[in-house]
Amino acid sequence: MSLKVRTSKLLAATKSLAQAGGVVGAVSALAACALVDERAMWLVSTSAPAILLVNGQVLVGSLNIRIDHTGSLSVAHAVPEPVAAATGPRTQAAAATAGTGVQAQAVVAAIPRVSCVGQFRFVATTAGTVDVRCSDGTTAVLNVALLSERSGYGYGPSAGGPVSLTFGLEPQAAKAYLQVPPGKRLHELPKSPFFEVL
Repeated sequence: MSLKVRTSKLLAATKSLAQAGGVVGAVSALAACALVDERAMWLVSTSAPAILLVNGQVLVGSLNIRIDHTGSLSVAHAVPEPVAAATGPRTQAAAATAGTGVQAQAVVAAIPRVSCVGQFRFVATTAGTVDVRCSDGTTAVLNVALLSERSGYGYGPSAGGPVSLTFGLEPQAAKAYLQVPPGKRLHELPKSPFFEVL
């Protein structure tokens, strides 16, 4: 049974309860209706993997899109596998200078752990905005273009430089939409976070 049919049945039941049971019955039925709508909205939400490039850091997480054309972004800085085993030039150099054991762990611990959250909303059929707020104080409003109902990309400025977002895309496809700061480049990694900025 569709959400629309269930909602209309609940509203009809509310009317009959109001006639038969008075105000208390109607209020109870309306509360049940609101609860069903809220739970149904979460049941029909979709989650897509997200990559956010902010202040020269790659953050990974997800973008949840709900049926009411809103959603939420949650991403965090992901440190590649142990530094000594990492394959990127920057992480290899850090591992070489840090050595192993406690020194290598200190290099990993020195990497700032930034996380960001955001509220997503559609502003048109294939466009939206994400209001991003990060734990390091960075804020940005990204203009998002949808490639499908669960994938897309977005761009926006911040005080620290350009911010870019992809969601619902494989890392190879996402790379084409991620904007790095001037003079930098994206280096691919075999595992999450999939990229590092060099």
